Amino acid sequence: MKSILALLAVGLLSPSVFAEEPKPMMNVPYGSHPRQVLDFYPAASKTPTPVVFYIHGGGWRGGDKKTNPKAFLDKGISVVAINYRYVQNAVEDKVEPPVKAPLPDAARALQFVRSNAAAWNLDKKRIGATGGSAGAC
Repeated sequence: MKSILALLAVGLLSPSVFAEEPKPMMNVPYGSHPRQVLDFYPAASKTPTPVVFYIHGGGWRGGDKKTNPKAFLDKGISVVAINYRYVQNAVEDKVEPPVKAPLPDAARALQFVRSNAAAWNLDKKRIGATGGSAGAC
């Protein structure tokens, strides 16, 4: 009986233990092309959080937004990971030069995130971008 009371007391004193973690939003469209999607991993916070904006590598011809946001979420930093149109998609759509597809997609995704900052509890002035290879461009 004492252990049950102790657990109950801990639960009442520490409601955050039972608080639900925010759910990620996967494949959120930021444009009309099937590759113009992003994953949003919100950090648990009552105040707007900073954001890591991740752009995957792959030479603008491959790769994917899949990432593990845990290290950032543990520090109260939300994460956005984007997909973008590949160069071959731009060639199919007759975009000249073909890099006018992936590069503006990244800018459009960032603009989309900033436009949703209030709804997503983000500090739109504290966004840091990261990526490798093409994503670092």
